[in-house]
Amino acid sequence: MASTPNGRPKADACRDVVEVMGVLYCPDEMGVAAPGSNFTTKTAIPSARIAISRSAYPDLDIRPGDFIRALDRPGEPTLKVGLVTADQRSLIVLEVSS
Repeated sequence: MASTPNGRPKADACRDVVEVMGVLYCPDEMGVAAPGSNFTTKTAIPSARIAISRSAYPDLDIRPGDFIRALDRPGEPTLKVGLVTADQRSLIVLEVSS
């Protein structure tokens, strides 16, 4: 995923755009499609969480209002960071929405 700092459409000159690996969890998914099925769906994500390993990215600076985009899912929506929970020792958890 890539982060666009400060919720701006362009990168902030004071902060770098970064690529990180994380796990996206969408608890509000409305449907399931079988792998290899012959149709495409477009979903809006009302709320989701992204878990990022703190040990892999100790200097990661993601703030509320930043935008996240899944690089391995072209055409998927950009997600806006709402809440950053960084008090856990091993994880940084981002609450995101479309």
